[in-house]
Amino acid sequence: MFGVAGFFALRHGFRGARSQSAERQILHACLFGAITALFANGMVESNWSFFGSLWLFWALVALWLSASADGSNPEPFAQPSRLAAILALGFTPIIVALWTANLEWKRLQAALIVNAPVTATSRQDVVALAQSAQIDGELWNLAAQVDRDNGLTYARNAVSVLPSTRNLRLLAREQLNSVGVEPALQSLERARALDPANLDTLGLILDTQEGAGMDEEARQTAENMVAMADAAPNRLRALPELVPTEHAKAYVVLARAATDPARQYELYTQALAIYREYAEKTVPYLKSLAGGDEDAVIAGESLRRAREKRDDAAKIEEERRTMAERNQFTMGSGSETSIFGAFDLD
Repeated sequence: MFGVAGFFALRHGFRGARSQSAERQILHACLFGAITALFANGMVESNWSFFGSLWLFWALVALWLSASADGSNPEPFAQPSRLAAILALGFTPIIVALWTANLEWKRLQAALIVNAPVTATSRQDVVALAQSAQIDGELWNLAAQVDRDNGLTYARNAVSVLPSTRNLRLLAREQLNSVGVEPALQSLERARALDPANLDTLGLILDTQEGAGMDEEARQTAENMVAMADAAPNRLRALPELVPTEHAKAYVVLARAATDPARQYELYTQALAIYREYAEKTVPYLKSLAGGDEDAVIAGESLRRAREKRDDAAKIEEERRTMAERNQFTMGSGSETSIFGAFDLD
């Protein structure tokens, strides 16, 4: 649909533009710029899932094509037709907006229930909200999180409605617990096809392969994670204070597979460097916003998760020290602060 619209817009949008008045040329340029900016924003930010962005895009395309019409004195439609068109254009966005607002309200209700202590009654409330919406993947995702007995069914519903990387990872976790490794990896491969640079997806693939004893596949995934960590989606972040740490595990996997002590030490050091950057940037940011609440979630991070990452980093540092001592490898001047001390959490 986008291809067809782009073809006709480019074919007819600039027709006779040079012979038109300056005002018409400015109008064409403004419409073209608005459509281009909206299209680029929708592709980068995934805003096509929002009704308002998509409706505005098609409205601008229609306006541009209408402004490019050749006729100078078009014959007007009959008044009933004009009235029907005006009513349709006016009420359709309102109806869809109300329907979307209803879904958003149900999502908010479900999120509030999930973030509170979950009881049998609240669990049923979340499932009821998902069943009433039917076509909302986010609600099915929340239902799968609170109702562990039917988690696999609800995760499948979430993917069937909204096959996002987040829902596919949820389905993979449920399949790993209930069905087996192979179906889980198939779901994760679907998620990787949607977003090859997604470190959360790659990290879950790596953990699944390691748990299944697929050492060679895990090494290849680790190499892919290291390469994707430098990709634009992971380097250009809306909040630079939030440092991703998923690819640190990839360096550890590669270090364990390496045979050269110098190479092993380098890979361990690169993994620890990621945690040091996290400790320098993310931990102070979380402390300034969390107000001492260990469980306050800020863009997927929390002080409790920071403590868990500190413990993981300390284990990696100890593993590096053991490897160096075993191979009689010099670890430098020793002036570097321990990774545990780098996390200012106490």
